[in-house]
Amino acid sequence: ISQPRDQGSSLLVNNLHPDVTERVLHTIYQPFGPLSVYVCRDTITNRSRGYGCVTFEHRDPENALEALKCSDLMGKPVRIMRGQDMTNIRS
Repeated sequence: ISQPRDQGSSLLVNNLHPDVTERVLHTIYQPFGPLSVYVCRDTITNRSRGYGCVTFEHRDPENALEALKCSDLMGKPVRIMRGQDMTNIRS
């Protein structure tokens, strides 16, 4: 049974290096299943706000959370937590 999207099929990835892009996040999380990613950016400057969302299409993100929860990305330790379906963070 797949978990409904509104019960945590997404991960919020905090403390991102300013140069982390959607492509970088996709490359890192893709081994854990089909997904979509989004790095939140300032609407005026287009600079990263330091967080992003990884939403898994068909599975619970628990494996990715456990495997990557204490990881560094571009020299910065990232903080990863379960999130709701966060496709609305673009606003």
